[in-house]
Amino acid sequence: MPPAHRARVIAHIAGDDLFMDRLTVRDVVAMGRYPHHRWWEWREEPTDRAAIDRSLIAVNMQSFAARRFDTLSSGERQRIWLALAFAQEARVLLLDEPTSHMDVRVAHDILTLLREQSHGGKAIICVLHDVNEAAEFADRILLLGNGSVLSIDTPSHVLSSSLLQTAYGIHMELVETASGALRVFPKG
Repeated sequence: MPPAHRARVIAHIAGDDLFMDRLTVRDVVAMGRYPHHRWWEWREEPTDRAAIDRSLIAVNMQSFAARRFDTLSSGERQRIWLALAFAQEARVLLLDEPTSHMDVRVAHDILTLLREQSHGGKAIICVLHDVNEAAEFADRILLLGNGSVLSIDTPSHVLSSSLLQTAYGIHMELVETASGALRVFPKG
């Protein structure tokens, strides 16, 4: 796949802050629009402005658009990286710990937003280190341990005590809440 086409199809966000110290939040999100232009013809079109605005609204950061990126907290920066991915309008999002540095409410909102994106036809592939976030939001989980894939399946199949113990090296307890949600806890 040629790089320009790949950039329109796949957004990979890993949160690298390189060269962002003087840019505004809006400028950072606007970088998601680069794949939609020839490199020598960049100028913001109305479709770009709309995509950038929608993306900032989606992550609830529209009021930060004029702020310098380097003044944001780590969690706020993470939300801006997600807005950049949304502005890119790719069909596949590859996300490395999209909820790192976020408080519980914001992380829940972001994972809910990602689930909505997946129901809208996007493929969302996330690295999550919080097993409970994966249990609540993932359709399928790929569990790694001991240098290999231990299981790829639905949360109810992957999150077994034995597989979790193999992956993490400690005893884990799986609990189903009254609402039917799965929760995982280290066991004494």
